[in-house]
Amino acid sequence: MSVDGSTTDAQIIAQLKQSHGIAPPQATINKARNAIIGSALTSQQLEFQLIQAWLARVQEKDPGTVIEHAVHSGNFSRAFISPGAARLAWSHCKPFIAVDGTFTKNKFGMVLLLATSMDADSNLVIVAWAMVNTESEETWTWFLRLLLVACPTLGLSTTTIISDRQKGLLNAIETVLPETIEGFCCFHLAENVKKHYGMEARRLFWPLVYAATESKFNDCMAALRQHKAGAADYLDDAAVPHKKWASYAFPGRRFEHVTSNLSEIANAALRQHRELPPLQILAAIYDYEMGHFYKRASSASKWQQALAPHPYEAVLKALELSRRMNVNSASGLTGLVKSVSGKTREVQLPEDPAKVITGSKGSFSCSCGIPNLLLLPCAHVCCFAAAQKLDVIPYAAGWYTTEEWRATYKVPYVPVSRDDLTPAEIEAPNPAKKRGRPQKKRFEAGKGKAKQIESSDSATASSSNSAPFVPIEISFCRTCGDLSHTTKQCRSAH
Repeated sequence: MSVDGSTTDAQIIAQLKQSHGIAPPQATINKARNAIIGSALTSQQLEFQLIQAWLARVQEKDPGTVIEHAVHSGNFSRAFISPGAARLAWSHCKPFIAVDGTFTKNKFGMVLLLATSMDADSNLVIVAWAMVNTESEETWTWFLRLLLVACPTLGLSTTTIISDRQKGLLNAIETVLPETIEGFCCFHLAENVKKHYGMEARRLFWPLVYAATESKFNDCMAALRQHKAGAADYLDDAAVPHKKWASYAFPGRRFEHVTSNLSEIANAALRQHRELPPLQILAAIYDYEMGHFYKRASSASKWQQALAPHPYEAVLKALELSRRMNVNSASGLTGLVKSVSGKTREVQLPEDPAKVITGSKGSFSCSCGIPNLLLLPCAHVCCFAAAQKLDVIPYAAGWYTTEEWRATYKVPYVPVSRDDLTPAEIEAPNPAKKRGRPQKKRFEAGKGKAKQIESSDSATASSSNSAPFVPIEISFCRTCGDLSHTTKQCRSAH
């Protein structure tokens, strides 16, 4: 069997028992496993001496890469990397970035800082990562300054940054990115509400997050106040500004991510990598992204629809749901749409669909709130557009197009070897003293996916006397997007 960072002691013991009929003590197995994957303290100390040489090699192979390596009092302090391919990819991603910090699982307990975004297909793109000795305002300021160098548009007022208000991060964002729209992670707010005011208060919190209008928000807040006045006071605008988390007041775009879930996904995907020695962690993330860039570039080249797969499926479902609705037009651009639940929505289409492509606020709207949140046509917009004999595809923002999806991965990562690196004369930081068993991942609830918002009318219908709502399933080729055949029948796949 092959042994890597994901292999457990129990798996090795089971393999030895099955293959050789022996069962060594777990302490012996653990020592052997650490030696194989380089987790011994001496091996990890030596790896800190190679990080600077590896970063320099990456930059030599890809001059567009932004790197920094810092030493304090002769000891390794921090390292940053934003590969050239990731920087170019960012220019075609949605103007949304999530930042987060997580502990590594090796002998030194360094902190891994991540900056992640989304492509047109809502795939995770790791824009930059760094290894620091501690999570503080100083290290976050250092990280964000370098991130701004790598991605200058991050500092624009049209970009959104989401965080879970870690140590010193809020002050760092205000210092480095004063114009960037800042959002709070609603999951962490929900957990604070739950901790102090109970599960029911937490349940009443989520409608506040998604309320599309101030009047709807006030109704939801009144329900929360009736249940727990303290919870309502905790979420008061003066205490936790509504413009940082509530949809009705949020000035930017969050693209269905009201939490720092992107970074949490990255943490989960990199869970095994975080158990590796220091240099191997940095290089493993690089290799991980290199493989994903190639796979996505290949998938994008075969896709034949105007929108990338994720928004394409969302629009197909909206179109299918719109067939059950009725329209009462006031003009060629405005009207009322009545859904199966009996609710009536006000729809406004733009005179110039190009405004939607650029993501201009107010370019088109529906009182359900979905177009404003996601810049994708909801079922009500689809229904009204069909009545006017209009194509709904132009009402999806340009960030969702296949053209942008392909451009994201047009420039691949450059393969970089770790062999024959020249060690630097620096010392490793002091080993960390770990207490207890480290948490592998966070189990998260209330992520707020678009599908949950989109089916609000349907959910209302199912709670009434009408027949229960059946979730809409759309069949289409997952390779090219054609509705006339399946993936197995697709010629593009062969």
